[in-house]
Amino acid sequence: MKKGKIRFGRYPYTVTRIKAMKSKLLGSEDYLRMKKMGVNEIARFLEEGEYKSEINRFASRYRGAELVELAVNANLAKTVNKILKISIKNEVKELVELYVRKWVINNIKTVLRAKINGVDSEEMRSGIIPVFPTTYEYCERLYQGDNMYIANNIIKLTEVKKAVIYKQLEEKELVRLENLLDKNYYSGIVLFSQKLALKKNHPLLRFFRYTVDLLNIKNSIRFKKAGMKENEIEDFIIKGGNEDVVKKIIKAKDMEDVINILKTTEYKHLAKKEFLEKLIEFRNEMDRFVLKHALRMLHEDILSVSPIFGYLISKETEARNIKLIVHSKTMGVDEGFIDKNLVIGG
Repeated sequence: MKKGKIRFGRYPYTVTRIKAMKSKLLGSEDYLRMKKMGVNEIARFLEEGEYKSEINRFASRYRGAELVELAVNANLAKTVNKILKISIKNEVKELVELYVRKWVINNIKTVLRAKINGVDSEEMRSGIIPVFPTTYEYCERLYQGDNMYIANNIIKLTEVKKAVIYKQLEEKELVRLENLLDKNYYSGIVLFSQKLALKKNHPLLRFFRYTVDLLNIKNSIRFKKAGMKENEIEDFIIKGGNEDVVKKIIKAKDMEDVINILKTTEYKHLAKKEFLEKLIEFRNEMDRFVLKHALRMLHEDILSVSPIFGYLISKETEARNIKLIVHSKTMGVDEGFIDKNLVIGG
């Protein structure tokens, strides 16, 4: 690193290890098989592969969808730890650590939701992806602590001021507190990307830009539909993305205007009325877009940092897909819903 810029090189050892891990990812045929199974069959199917140790670990206490979700979350955390271990160069480790902070933040938000809404800590457990330092034990202690204890611990993991956190906790302002944590995380991504000595159109920089842009677009539409005022919505926007597009969306008269605005951007595939009516479908389309880009990163510049980061996103998406199938089975949803919401590259 020179003059504050982070420079990436070639990583044959790490990429070779990632290539072996990539070969074990579930494919479209695996998802097709899982769609035909019951939840217990899915658990047995996963036990035959990469999820064996996690299924066995939780099987004595849990069953069904809860067993699968806990196993998938624990496996994802284990994978993250493995990537950090094989990322022997500091710049790669720093990149991975930055990205996986999203789960640290999500774990904190899961604890806060459970505590403020009076959800039992045991129920909270299935929503935790136990990446360090937010292990199950850490999250349980956070849940049991008072507001000052929570604030004192959150400031160790974020740059949000303790007084602000404590005030929001006392007032049970969950949405605003979650927004503070999200803005802190994604602002860190923006700052990190500005330090990277990469060409403007490098796939990694594009990934960071897509991540911030799509979150801003989703939030601006979500809060606009909820009837928030323009200045209130602006408080939820992360600086550093395509702010011109977001400002136009915030000022749009209606959803038809929003569609026309999106059509002028590289996110024109999201400019569909049905997506804006059902934001879960909008989010799924966002996920597909990011995954497609991540899969390209798996194959671009094969000894660079791109395949490492691309694999991480693909593994995250695998966890999402498994949980989608299992939850759909539990709720008795038909295969059409699963097909519509699965995120599969290729």
